[in-house]
Amino acid sequence: MSGVAVKDRNLKSLFNVLDERTLIISGFGYFIGKKSGRIIIKKKNEVVAQYSMNSLDEIIVMSRGVSISTSLINEACKHGIKICIWSNSYPNVMISSPQLAAFAEVKRAQFDALGKRTGLILVKEIIASKISNQTALIKYSVKNKEKGDANHFIDKISEIENMVSRISKIEEENVNQARTTLLNIEANAARIYWGAFADLLSINHGFKGRDPDGADIINVALNYGYAILYSLVWMGVLNAGLEPFAGFLHTDRPGKPSLVLDLSEPFKPRLVDKTILSIINRKKKISLENAMLDDSSRELISSSIIGELNKRESYAGKKLTMRSIIQSNIYSVANFLKGHGKYIEYSFKW
Repeated sequence: MSGVAVKDRNLKSLFNVLDERTLIISGFGYFIGKKSGRIIIKKKNEVVAQYSMNSLDEIIVMSRGVSISTSLINEACKHGIKICIWSNSYPNVMISSPQLAAFAEVKRAQFDALGKRTGLILVKEIIASKISNQTALIKYSVKNKEKGDANHFIDKISEIENMVSRISKIEEENVNQARTTLLNIEANAARIYWGAFADLLSINHGFKGRDPDGADIINVALNYGYAILYSLVWMGVLNAGLEPFAGFLHTDRPGKPSLVLDLSEPFKPRLVDKTILSIINRKKKISLENAMLDDSSRELISSSIIGELNKRESYAGKKLTMRSIIQSNIYSVANFLKGHGKYIEYSFKW
């Protein structure tokens, strides 16, 4: 069944193959193993799905209660398949071949850029891209509203766009000198953006602004969507030979994949915020169970984001799927840091 989405309707669980290269597993009680060069997925000792090793790049486990055999782990590493296990807000475990870490040139350039203007230039472009994409989502969401309703958002859009011009005026020598200013600008843009986001929701669900601790169901849903994005960006970072724990804007902290968080920022409005907004405004049901999304809600969000990732958009003069755009964007970061090209920002075309 390689490349086929398989849904166990009775168990309310989800298997989904993204672009036939990424397998997302969401559901309690599954076993992932291998047999004759194929990945097998079992439930209560019954094989419910299987995929060719040659057809996948990544396996993402998005729920608790999933077992993985050491034989599969070993074989996956031989095939260059990365395994990501999600917990809370972003991937908690990443298993891959040590060969993926053998990119000395790009890692040296990355660490070198942390103390130089190169790193600051990169961060400025990443944050400007994120804020511009936040503005684009608001514009996209209000374009079909009545004039009076749309006018409510005009000032908010203008305020957020002003933050981008403030970023362009930062003239410090490196990220460390400019970090506080950048974080303040980002925070001010976020405050306005999430206020507009709340106003765009047809059902508010008690959402008062972004809270990573999951103060309400909207924030819990955003956290879940961001976890999927972080998994894909983390894998892209490894593919490009970059160090996921050495970020530019996000500071170093044990267990915190700072660069992954940095490089995810431009894609959050387009892939996750837009998806959650659409789910709520189309009155699709999401609900919590023990302060976590229930199975059907996780399935809905996962499949919706996968649908967005399969869509094609223009990037660097080509029509690419969003998944390919994420990887291409990360490669452009690596090339920029090595001095081999420009950083090619992602812009949400609304």
